[in-house]
Amino acid sequence: MKFGKIVIALCLTVVAPFAAAGKVVVLDHQIAMLATDFAKSRFEALQANPEFSKVVAQYETLSADLTALGKEAETKGMTWGAEQVANHRKKEEYIKADLQLAYQKIQAERKAANESIIRELQPKLEGVLNKLIESEGIDIILSKQAAFYASENADITRKVVDALNKAK
Repeated sequence: MKFGKIVIALCLTVVAPFAAAGKVVVLDHQIAMLATDFAKSRFEALQANPEFSKVVAQYETLSADLTALGKEAETKGMTWGAEQVANHRKKEEYIKADLQLAYQKIQAERKAANESIIRELQPKLEGVLNKLIESEGIDIILSKQAAFYASENADITRKVVDALNKAK
């Protein structure tokens, strides 16, 4: 019984500031910026970049090679001697290392693109949010990740994407 009262008191303490607020909405600002037409064109440009495409192709080739080595070991491995098994494992380890390096390069390029997009759209986002706050009478904007629950009506991410697409 005492525990229940403590939980209720804690919930009221957390909810009380929001009860006084008028309109509370949630926003995933990163998703909003990365879902814009600007971001899509940047990602398309990244995919079209010859060096990036080369690394992606290398990753796909290495992945296929690793799969083929695994199948070869599965079908022929029982007939191999110790030296063949060791050579096969060494090949797999080399391919795994190259595969991991290619993956890291791809991730680094994608991360750099994301950061560049966010850095460029941040000033526009602030302007868009200020207009939405005024036009819709928003009192509090929470990060979507911080909200335990939010109805679709409370999520303004799509509105922000549309407004960012229109902003010049």
